[in-house]
Amino acid sequence: MNDEFIIEIEDLYINFYTKGGVVKAIDGVNLSIIKGETFGLVGESGCGKSVTANSIMGLIPTPPGKIEKGVIRFTTPKEIMDRVRSGKRTFKGSEAKDPKGDKIDIMKLNKKAIRLIRGRAISMIFQEPMSALNPVFTAGDQISEIILLHEKKELAEAVLKKLEERRNGKGVTLGYNFLKRTYTKMAADPDNGTLALMAKIPLLKSYRRPMVREANEKALRMLRLVRIPDPQNVMKSFPHELSGGMQQRVMIAIALSCRPQLLIADEPTTALDVTIQAQILKLIQELQEEMGTSVLMITHNLGIVAEVCDRVGVMYAGCLVESANTKTIFKEPLHPYTQGLMNSIPKVDLDITRLETIEGNVPNLIKPPSGCRFHTRCPYAMEHCKKEKPQLIEIEPGHSVACHLYGGVDNG
Repeated sequence: MNDEFIIEIEDLYINFYTKGGVVKAIDGVNLSIIKGETFGLVGESGCGKSVTANSIMGLIPTPPGKIEKGVIRFTTPKEIMDRVRSGKRTFKGSEAKDPKGDKIDIMKLNKKAIRLIRGRAISMIFQEPMSALNPVFTAGDQISEIILLHEKKELAEAVLKKLEERRNGKGVTLGYNFLKRTYTKMAADPDNGTLALMAKIPLLKSYRRPMVREANEKALRMLRLVRIPDPQNVMKSFPHELSGGMQQRVMIAIALSCRPQLLIADEPTTALDVTIQAQILKLIQELQEEMGTSVLMITHNLGIVAEVCDRVGVMYAGCLVESANTKTIFKEPLHPYTQGLMNSIPKVDLDITRLETIEGNVPNLIKPPSGCRFHTRCPYAMEHCKKEKPQLIEIEPGHSVACHLYGGVDNG
């Protein structure tokens, strides 16, 4: 894996086994994201953008979903890598090896190990905040929950510091010695289960409160960071009491509360009006610059891509058909599908009476077209397009396309 990449996906295949048949949702996707960049993933609804993102997060439901093949290598922070290595039965399958350095194949981790990464090193802003947020918990509780789950070490250290300050100032702290022993152990080994035990045993619940207070203080700071007005009131508010824009800001606060290395934004401006969309996108950009986070921006809105993305990948029917920097994609699209998308955008400098359209419909992925999956709608389709799947090949540095017009035949 190249050190400049935060994540690399190689030869990914995902199927969904349904009563109607096997849905071949992802068909050999290859893509990579550079550290610190915003990578846009675009395409029509149902093309596999969200499925690709869910595979990174380890959220493919099994059954009916099954990852048939592929590698997802992620550059993992040392602290999390050490915790993954120290866990019992961390890797699934006898073929899974302990990773070297800071590179880890997410596909070879079991559910317990993935939970160490998900929410901490890789986080996600889901498409519908009203569906993603729990309606029976306050915004503050939902932010502090992720902090309590992933930042036990930092919270325990903060509690120990305050305990010492109170003791040095002659303040009386009930059960000081017990608290010091407990939180010292938690700071040294955040995966020891002490915090979960405190939540279950009534007599120990009072000893858990210092951690909860620290988590709530950080949750409040996160709400301020995402520019929410009156954050103390929002902390106590339930999702239905907040506007769509406020709900999305709470989602961003949850996603960024542990300062992830990779943020996946799955259509983060869906169902928001234009002015709120602009505010949310600007906020994500500002927080990305402040934290150095890489962003995978999933969208079908090419205006958003042009505004915020450094590089773009174009998906069609479960395949990545083109990848290049944003300027190149807009000025010199090569794949016929990408050209069709670009020609369907209204242009203020051209006097045209009708926008171009892409003929036909998205194919049924239970019975996808043979060869190139776009050949049934492609104006340049040739006979061998129906028989042979084109490979994604690099036409020029940084610009790759999967199309027989430019070579690249997969006989496998």
